[in-house]
Amino acid sequence: WKMSYYVGIARTICNSDGTYSPFDTNRSYYEESDYTFTNNSYKSPLTDKYACIGWGFEADRNLTTDTLNFHLDRDTIIYVVYEQVYYDITFNLNGAQGTTPAPMKIDKGKYLNCASLPTNSGFSYGVYTFEGWSETKNGKVITSDFKPKEDMTLYAVWSHNGQVKD
Repeated sequence: WKMSYYVGIARTICNSDGTYSPFDTNRSYYEESDYTFTNNSYKSPLTDKYACIGWGFEADRNLTTDTLNFHLDRDTIIYVVYEQVYYDITFNLNGAQGTTPAPMKIDKGKYLNCASLPTNSGFSYGVYTFEGWSETKNGKVITSDFKPKEDMTLYAVWSHNGQVKD
């Protein structure tokens, strides 16, 4: 006869600022034995936007990135840590009418190329001319490539084109 022990699998997100946020724990009982967990054995329950980056007995230290081998002989919490692998870039027309451009996905650590941003195809704003996209609602047009650090919305920037509205 073998003892059964509580095992909590605490699924945790590694945030872009290096902090950790738990989002749930699965609880089960397992018999005393040797166990192995691999990154492939615990897919992200969130979306394909997150990937497992490691396992451990503490959320923020001593993570193994491949396989966690252990002998279960007491109640245990095992942390599986996920990290966002890409960021969603959405667009806000900032008052204009028409079709909002489809969101973009930028892999974490990659640059957002300004030349790849949508042009004003399918939207307009009366006597205003589309100038480009900004990181803030009333900001300046983005003119150089940058690395997103999180999901973000880019806002259309408009300038008055000098015409008088009928």
